[in-house]
Amino acid sequence: MPTLHDLLELSTAHLPPQLADRLSSIPGVHACSCVYGWLMWIPDPNDEPNPAQDDDVLAAIQRYAQALGCSFILFDRDAEIIDDLPHWDW
Repeated sequence: MPTLHDLLELSTAHLPPQLADRLSSIPGVHACSCVYGWLMWIPDPNDEPNPAQDDDVLAAIQRYAQALGCSFILFDRDAEIIDDLPHWDW
Protein backbone atom coordinates (compact mmCIF):
# COMPACT_ATOMS: atom_id res chain seq x y z
CA MET A 1 0.00 0.00 0.00
CA PRO A 2 1.38 3.48 -0.81
CA THR A 3 2.31 5.92 1.93
CA LEU A 4 -0.12 8.82 2.33
CA HIS A 5 0.65 12.19 3.93
CA ASP A 6 -1.70 14.90 5.19
CA LEU A 7 -1.18 18.42 3.92
CA LEU A 8 -2.19 21.64 5.71
CA GLU A 9 -3.09 24.54 3.44
CA LEU A 10 -2.29 27.97 4.89
CA SER A 11 -2.35 31.46 3.48
CA THR A 12 1.02 32.98 2.63
CA ALA A 13 -0.13 35.78 4.97
CA HIS A 14 0.90 33.51 7.86
CA LEU A 15 4.53 34.19 6.91
CA PRO A 16 5.98 37.63 7.58
CA PRO A 17 7.49 39.01 4.36
CA GLN A 18 11.09 38.80 5.62
CA LEU A 19 10.61 35.10 6.43
CA ALA A 20 8.82 34.35 3.16
CA ASP A 21 11.68 35.93 1.20
CA ARG A 22 14.18 33.45 2.61
CA LEU A 23 11.99 30.40 3.35
CA SER A 24 13.46 28.22 0.59
CA SER A 25 17.02 29.12 1.56
CA ILE A 26 16.96 28.51 5.33
CA PRO A 27 19.44 25.68 6.02
CA GLY A 28 17.62 22.54 7.12
CA VAL A 29 14.16 23.83 6.15
CA HIS A 30 12.79 21.91 3.19
CA ALA A 31 10.54 24.32 1.28
CA CYS A 32 10.04 24.54 -2.46
CA SER A 33 8.84 27.70 -4.11
CA CYS A 34 5.66 27.29 -6.15
CA VAL A 35 3.85 29.69 -8.48
CA TYR A 36 1.69 31.15 -5.69
CA GLY A 37 3.55 30.17 -2.53
CA TRP A 38 5.62 27.33 -1.04
CA LEU A 39 5.37 23.65 -0.23
CA MET A 40 7.17 22.87 3.02
CA TRP A 41 7.96 19.50 4.60
CA ILE A 42 7.25 19.22 8.32
CA PRO A 43 9.80 17.12 10.22
CA ASP A 44 8.87 14.58 12.84
CA PRO A 45 8.71 16.42 16.20
CA ASN A 46 10.96 13.73 17.73
CA ASP A 47 13.78 14.40 15.26
CA GLU A 48 16.50 16.73 16.52
CA PRO A 49 17.71 19.27 15.73
CA ASN A 50 15.01 21.18 13.90
CA PRO A 51 16.43 24.35 12.30
CA ALA A 52 12.96 25.92 12.17
CA GLN A 53 12.99 26.17 15.96
CA ASP A 54 15.35 29.14 15.58
CA ASP A 55 12.45 31.20 14.17
CA ASP A 56 9.44 31.66 16.49
CA VAL A 57 6.91 32.10 13.67
CA LEU A 58 8.10 29.09 11.69
CA ALA A 59 8.31 26.97 14.84
CA ALA A 60 4.71 27.84 15.79
CA ILE A 61 3.49 26.98 12.28
CA GLN A 62 5.32 23.65 12.36
CA ARG A 63 3.93 22.78 15.80
CA TYR A 64 0.43 23.62 14.56
CA ALA A 65 0.83 21.32 11.54
CA GLN A 66 2.37 18.56 13.68
CA ALA A 67 -0.56 18.72 16.11
CA LEU A 68 -2.88 18.11 13.16
CA GLY A 69 -0.76 15.17 12.00
CA CYS A 70 0.37 16.90 8.80
CA SER A 71 3.60 16.10 6.97
CA PHE A 72 3.47 19.10 4.63
CA ILE A 73 2.22 22.67 4.50
CA LEU A 74 1.14 24.34 1.30
CA PHE A 75 1.43 28.10 1.72
CA ASP A 76 -0.87 29.52 -0.97
CA ARG A 77 -1.77 33.16 -1.53
CA ASP A 78 -5.42 32.18 -2.09
CA ALA A 79 -5.77 29.96 0.99
CA GLU A 80 -7.82 31.18 3.92
CA ILE A 81 -6.26 32.94 6.88
CA ILE A 82 -6.90 30.97 10.06
CA ASP A 83 -7.41 32.54 13.47
CA ASP A 84 -5.11 30.14 15.32
CA LEU A 85 -1.91 31.61 13.84
CA PRO A 86 -0.65 35.18 13.45
CA HIS A 87 -0.78 36.75 10.02
CA TRP A 88 0.64 39.75 8.20
CA ASP A 89 -0.70 42.03 5.46
CA TRP A 90 1.61 42.06 2.46
